[in-house]
Amino acid sequence: MSLRPAVSHAERLALRRRGLALRSSLLRTQAVAHATELHTVLSWVDHVQDAWIWLRQRPPGLMLPMAAVAVAGVWRKPSRLWRWPLRAWSAWKLWQRVAQRRA
Repeated sequence: MSLRPAVSHAERLALRRRGLALRSSLLRTQAVAHATELHTVLSWVDHVQDAWIWLRQRPPGLMLPMAAVAVAGVWRKPSRLWRWPLRAWSAWKLWQRVAQRRA
C-alpha cells in the first residue's frame, strides 16, 4: 500500500503542463539574452555588408588601385592588416564629425 495520495491522470497532465510552461518561459528568457548578445555581432555584419555594397557601386578604375595598394601593404607587413581598419574607422568618424559641423 502506498502512502502517497492517488493522483489522477488529469492532475498529472496539469502538473506536466505547468512544468513545461515554466521551462518554456525559461528558454524564452535565455533566447532573448542570447539574441541580445548576437545583436552586436549582427550589426557589425550589417555594416560590413553596407560597406561592400558601397564599394561595389564605385567605379572599378577607382577601387582597383586602392585594393592593389592595400594588398601590397599587407603583403610587405602583415601586422598592418590590424592597424588599417582602425585608422580607416577613425578617419571615417572624423569625416562624419566634419560633415555634421558643415551642415
